[in-house]
Amino acid sequence: MQGVRRRRGAELASAIVGAAWEILIEGGYEQLTMDSVAVWARTSKPVLYRRWHSRAELLLTALIDRILPPKFPDEDHGDLRVDLIALRGSLADRFAGFPRRWPIDFTRQW
Repeated sequence: MQGVRRRRGAELASAIVGAAWEILIEGGYEQLTMDSVAVWARTSKPVLYRRWHSRAELLLTALIDRILPPKFPDEDHGDLRVDLIALRGSLADRFAGFPRRWPIDFTRQW
């Protein structure tokens, strides 16, 4: 029987942050727990707590990961119109996963 390959570093962090984002989108902040993220990302809670001390820190990381500007296409097509179309595609890809209704009530005090 072949063992499961252990994820580390950026690959593991990406899986965890992606899991946190998916849980946030599907269930909102109330469903975003370290337990649920660990299950979704197929890792353990101690792995999460080594990187993030609370779900609020993990949420902040997930938001930054999704909201920061996309990587701009660095190819010059020699035509501004074509460059802008490429940029639009990059932006559309970046925001494709955003919900139409935000799953967090930012007006509520935590």
